Amino acid sequence: MCKRNTRILATLLSIILLGLATLTSANTIPMGNTHLDTQTPTFIEFNPPQLPAGFFAPNPNFADPFFGPFSPPLIELEGLGDPDTIVRRKEDIVLSNIGDTATVDIEIVALSLRSVEPFQVDVGGQTQDWMLDITLPSSVPQPLGQMTIERTSNEGGTFLATLPVMPLLVFTRQSDNEQLFHDQSTFLLQTAFPANWFGLDEGIFFPEPFALTNGIPNSGSPGGFDPPSQMPFVFHSVEPVSLPSTIVLLVLGLLMVRPRSKRSAISK
Repeated sequence: MCKRNTRILATLLSIILLGLATLTSANTIPMGNTHLDTQTPTFIEFNPPQLPAGFFAPNPNFADPFFGPFSPPLIELEGLGDPDTIVRRKEDIVLSNIGDTATVDIEIVALSLRSVEPFQVDVGGQTQDWMLDITLPSSVPQPLGQMTIERTSNEGGTFLATLPVMPLLVFTRQSDNEQLFHDQSTFLLQTAFPANWFGLDEGIFFPEPFALTNGIPNSGSPGGFDPPSQMPFVFHSVEPVSLPSTIVLLVLGLLMVRPRSKRSAISK
């Protein structure tokens, strides 16, 4: 048998073995990251009590220098690309039978958002244009949340999540690039609605697009949520970003066909 046919046979065998390895773990979603890309609608709404007094103009001559509300729509931070939000599952999830549920700890490990355009803030009767960037502070550990996952079919099911986020808010005044920082708020975000996921037959967790919010559900209000009274109102729509496992297998196979090329590891 020629060397070329031997390499092809080895490639096919490797793909089969990788497929069998995936099938043997079909009841388990391994711990790992869920990569998310921000979609519309995504916004954060501020009202005067939700930032420190004098935040935008620390001037004692202003009795109440900040007048709201303002609610800049948000997009991913320019230049970073997909994903802009990463949530880590801290444990393996075992769902052996349809109807099984499991709850695991989750943690936000990356966040990069920016206001779509400058928004206006009334500061002591003067209108100013500001931009807002939202990231995670490097020196502050993020609190753990929880995700409860239910298996409703052979391929997937539904999930609910509660995710506390301690962000770093960076406000930049457009007239002089003056920056103000705020990292004293914790947003307790929850899935706005039960969300679907699939991939159990491939040993992965791939959610369909979903939204996280700290709004109070109210079917009678516009959008279905009332803003919380003590915290800025957050609504974050996301879409998953992932590499299908079939592509992973194909790439691994191609790498084995060309043994002289550098090997690279692809992980989810």
